[in-house]
Amino acid sequence: MNSLLVRMLVWIIVFLIVVVATFFWNEARKEVVYLCGNFISGIEESSVRRQLDTANLLGYQSEETATGRQIVAQSVFNLNMYQCVVYLDRDGIVTGYQLN
Repeated sequence: MNSLLVRMLVWIIVFLIVVVATFFWNEARKEVVYLCGNFISGIEESSVRRQLDTANLLGYQSEETATGRQIVAQSVFNLNMYQCVVYLDRDGIVTGYQLN
């Protein structure tokens, strides 16, 4: 009986971990997808950064490119599987985005 109780408790704990992990995975995915849709052409870099700073489950970094700069936003909560790349020109204006 004691062994059965321990096994049931382990399965309950595993189930709860899977449920919580799935919740955070999905919320991180939704955050990346939602925010990426806001970055239409013509928006300033400061607006992009301000919106990304409101995110709870993702981080971002800026990288220089040959045509300007790009900001890559992704979340470790979903193992960086979903990422938003925002392309900026040399003046810091959004020229487009790509959701991967």
